[in-house]
Amino acid sequence: LMKNNVREIILNDYDYSIYAFWHCVLNETERFIQAFEQVPVTIDEWFRQREIQKEPLAYSIFDVGLSTFFLNRANRSGIIKGGVIGGIKQTGQYKLDCRFNKNDLIRKVKKVSSMRHRIQLYNMDVKDFVPDVINGLPNDTLVYFDPPYIVQGNNLYCNFFTKDDHTELSELIKRLKIPWILTYDKEPFVYS
Repeated sequence: LMKNNVREIILNDYDYSIYAFWHCVLNETERFIQAFEQVPVTIDEWFRQREIQKEPLAYSIFDVGLSTFFLNRANRSGIIKGGVIGGIKQTGQYKLDCRFNKNDLIRKVKKVSSMRHRIQLYNMDVKDFVPDVINGLPNDTLVYFDPPYIVQGNNLYCNFFTKDDHTELSELIKRLKIPWILTYDKEPFVYS
């Protein structure tokens, strides 16, 4: 999108926290940037932001979006449910602020926001998103599916798939008439 290789992108994430982040970047950019600039990057703040993720629907979409961004930057591998970089006691080689170059992150948020007129955002279950949105897209569309991992999905994501969910997604994808890409974890897994 930034290089004009595509006309527009459509983002869909069923995880409300991820959706809230994108909603804030696209619809409340200046407020989001101001709050992000002011948020302290401390262990106390990490605990406060983690509490928001435990019950996101009890908070405003703005608070959830900011919390998601904070934890994405402060947690190992950017995993919202993950642990803090450097550990709670901050004894690890890297500390929780190692991925918090606020100036660079704000520049990226502004760049994405400047393209908002070319970005559609959804918070739909894939079972509804495919028939209601994807099936109506033009033939020159490329769809990228990135479902929750099979092996570690329940440990990494707030929303994860059961075996039936993965099977249902497979059936939806096989019926598509437009090009698609699918990512999955590599480890073999047998549902019991």
